[in-house]
Amino acid sequence: MAVIYGDGVAPEARAFGLEGGLPGKANRLEFELPDGTIIAPRLKQKIEDLPCGTILRQWAGGGGGFGNPHERAVEVVLEDVRNGILSPEEARDTYAVNLETRRREA
Repeated sequence: MAVIYGDGVAPEARAFGLEGGLPGKANRLEFELPDGTIIAPRLKQKIEDLPCGTILRQWAGGGGGFGNPHERAVEVVLEDVRNGILSPEEARDTYAVNLETRRREA
């Protein structure tokens, strides 16, 4: 049996942003049963009879942002993509940075 206790699993419990920053992502938990079934528990949900070989995965959502993401320096965003901190999609969608032109899109 497993009982899940944690914060930030529900989207409304994610960290808030400051000074125009975006909210953080929610935490996420899932169990993968040996047969491939995925169970994504809710906060404080009781999960019984987990078979041997079940895998628990946890993603920490992280904190909220500080400041308007469109005001972040393009070079810093590009460096974060190079270092694997941001995906190319996050650079485009969150920071409006085009990786091909190395410029901010309007």
